[in-house]
Amino acid sequence: MSEELRGVDENDQPYVLRREGRRLLLERGGETEELERETLRYELGRLRDALLVGTTKLPIPRGKGSAARELIAKAAFDVAEPAGEEGALAARTASEQAWLASWLGENEELLAWVPTATELSVPSTLEDASSVEALLAITTERAALVAFGPLGDVRVDALEGEVSVDRGLARTTVRVGDRKIESPLGRGESLALAAPWIALPPASRARAVATHFRAKQPAVAAAHLRRAARRGDVLAELLLVWLGYGAVEEVVPRLPGETFAELASLADAWEATPQERGALVDALVSEVEAHANADARTAALEVLEGRRRVRTKDDALDDDLRWMPRFVALGASPRVREHLRAHLAELPAPQVLELVPQLGTDERPPMHAQRVALLEAIDTLTSEPESHDDARRELLQLSPFDASRAAVAFESPRLRARVEEVHALLAVGGLAPHEGGFVAPSVKQLERPVIDRHLRHPLTRDRSVVDRLQALIADVEVPDLAAIRSFARRLDHTPALDAVTDACVMLGTSGVEAFVSQGGKAHGLRVFEGKPSTLLFGAEHLPGGAHALDDGEVRFAIGAEIAHLAFDHARVSTSEVWAGAWQTGKATLSVALTLLPLAERFAHWGGRIATASGIGEAIGGVLPKKAKATTDHLGVEQEQLLAAHQLLQLSADRAGAVLAGDLRASVRALFLVTTTG
Repeated sequence: MSEELRGVDENDQPYVLRREGRRLLLERGGETEELERETLRYELGRLRDALLVGTTKLPIPRGKGSAARELIAKAAFDVAEPAGEEGALAARTASEQAWLASWLGENEELLAWVPTATELSVPSTLEDASSVEALLAITTERAALVAFGPLGDVRVDALEGEVSVDRGLARTTVRVGDRKIESPLGRGESLALAAPWIALPPASRARAVATHFRAKQPAVAAAHLRRAARRGDVLAELLLVWLGYGAVEEVVPRLPGETFAELASLADAWEATPQERGALVDALVSEVEAHANADARTAALEVLEGRRRVRTKDDALDDDLRWMPRFVALGASPRVREHLRAHLAELPAPQVLELVPQLGTDERPPMHAQRVALLEAIDTLTSEPESHDDARRELLQLSPFDASRAAVAFESPRLRARVEEVHALLAVGGLAPHEGGFVAPSVKQLERPVIDRHLRHPLTRDRSVVDRLQALIADVEVPDLAAIRSFARRLDHTPALDAVTDACVMLGTSGVEAFVSQGGKAHGLRVFEGKPSTLLFGAEHLPGGAHALDDGEVRFAIGAEIAHLAFDHARVSTSEVWAGAWQTGKATLSVALTLLPLAERFAHWGGRIATASGIGEAIGGVLPKKAKATTDHLGVEQEQLLAAHQLLQLSADRAGAVLAGDLRASVRALFLVTTTG
């Protein structure tokens, strides 16, 4: 490229100052002379500048001083092409571009070219030293401050040492070792972005630059990564895959061993999507399975954990279940088991789920299915026998009619026997009456801690909770107990009277007088607090009645009623709550849930649902969203009323079951004393 400047020397002879590449030529008097830079001196004048060539002075035409200085500077760099901007954060002048072409080594790539407000003194043979604002140059190999003098002189100060960045309101200040670098006022973003690249290993710098450009200028990012890949950077090839070029399964087998440790942080810096990280994990798992690569195993687990951090909260539970096989394949079953247990702890406890009306399989709360899926997964990951029993017991509690749940092996002989007993009842003919006589179990007074821990429902062990639950339940008109005692027939059925005595002893309550309820109230049992308290026993349940109870069934029914008295339950009667509300099958489910032991690890939910309003919120939170008051469905308020009653009834039913000492009798009694609409 040729550029020229025309002027007149001191003798009024015309001259032409021409640049051809790096050659600076002077044409004068028909002759052409190549000028050596060392023989030149540039003088600044008030009216015009001048170029001294040896002893000859060439005046520069007025207004052409800048053009002359630029022409001389370009000759120093052999400027041949316009400036470029690709990936360098700032444009380069033609002179800067030309100088870089000679400064950069083979396979060395410019990554950042950032203006600064830091001034450097640039010495020159053509004029006195100039103070010039430097540029920050960062390449794949080095970093430096570069200052260009006005006549093509260049000062380069290498940068080494620890890097720190301080982003102030007006400007950014960077320190590299003992060197302080400041940004121009209001233009600190580029400096703050690029400075940390100085501290990176050379091979990582191009990846960092590509990471910056990946969203807004993916083509620029891809260009940097392709050049890095040609230099042998396999991790750059992985980033190209995430830009849409290539396949991850082709890259992972070629990763050098030392690069596996960088994969998780690389995915974080790139902000790789869960899908991108998942594909990487699959490729790493294949590498582990094919070559038993320990580095790939560690990397896969780290990427999996990183993937868990970037997914949406709503997808977390299903996502962990879906990716569980990868953890297992990588030998990390304990880790994924802890993840699943953490999800389990966040779901409503089974004590809450059992209170939700099951209005149909399509309307089962999603938390129920999630809890089942988690427990099934945890069971497959567990090696301790006791943990197996805990998971399988709760699965059976959640699906008591599922015969396949009862068929699984339980380690505890006691639990195995109880499960077999319960499911024998659920089989066809399982609730047939007892054959032969009934032997009542011996009874002793239970200590208060035993009652609170084993009979009371976990959500009602707090006295304040019981008080608030009772506020949810409608008051029932109490009959004239004095009139009952004066005119009603006293209960004289010996097994029933024995049951009343044993229940009072077991639960530590004062004496209860029992009477027979006839007419419109001949079905069911009801206890009323007083001095003394009164138990009404429906005539239909006496021998010969339509719903007669045998001796064991009597003990369950009376034990449950007196438990309400012992637990200070104020409630609507069983028949009033259940009539027309739930199907009879729900009653069977309630008893199965009552009699199967609860896993102790869920006891902490009693503290998490500490008020009746909290219980209402918990129940409302797991009910189907469409649960409104309609002709076919219970409304949310009615469901919460039923849940509150169910909390109290579950505690009472446990006491009745203990007093009866017979599972079949307890279940049959629940059917016989419960009206179904």
